[in-house]
Amino acid sequence: MFKDFRSTLTEEFFTLFRSPPVVPRGDTDAIVVLSHDGGRTIENVIRIEYAALVHRMLSSWRGSGPLFVLNGTVEQLGPMKAMAVEQGIHTPGLLNCGTIETGNTLTQVIAIKEEQYLSRCKSVLVVSSAYHVPRLRRTLSRHLPPSIEYAVTGAPGDCYTYNGIQMMSGEIDRIVRYAERGDIDTVPRF
Repeated sequence: MFKDFRSTLTEEFFTLFRSPPVVPRGDTDAIVVLSHDGGRTIENVIRIEYAALVHRMLSSWRGSGPLFVLNGTVEQLGPMKAMAVEQGIHTPGLLNCGTIETGNTLTQVIAIKEEQYLSRCKSVLVVSSAYHVPRLRRTLSRHLPPSIEYAVTGAPGDCYTYNGIQMMSGEIDRIVRYAERGDIDTVPRF
C-alpha cells in the first residue's frame, strides 16, 4: 500500500509546485501562520507577508478581517509578532506550541485544536511553505474536529528559499512514517 502511496504523494507534490496558492474563502474566520525554524527567517517573512496580504484582501471584501494568528514556539512568537506589525497587523493572536525543542507540526496543529477562539471557527486558512502543505493537510485532517473546515496554502515565492525536490523526498518519508504510525491521515478531508 505505501509504495503506491509514495507515487501518489510524488504526483501530489509536483501538482502542488505547479499550482497557484489557494484562494481563500470569503467567509474565512481565521488565518493561521505556522512558524518555520528560528525567528526572523526568510520563510517566516514570506509566510507572514503573504498572510497579511490575504488578510487585507479579505478585509476589503468584507469590511472587517478574519482573526490573524501566529503559531510558533515561545522563542519564535516575538519576532513573528514584530513582522506581523510591520505588515499592518496590529493585534495578531499568538498560539504557543511549546519550546524550540518540542515545537513541530503536530504541536502546532494541537495548539490550533485546543485554542478556544479557533475551535469556534468554521473556516480556517493555514499558511505554511509549499513543501509542507501535503503533510500539514493530513495532520490537520487527523486532529481537527470535523466542524472546522480548513484550507492550507504555501506562501508564494517561498519555493525559491529551498530545493523543492530535496524537500519533497524528506517530506514523503515523513508522511509515510507518520501515516504508518497513525499520526496523520493518508487521505486528507480537504
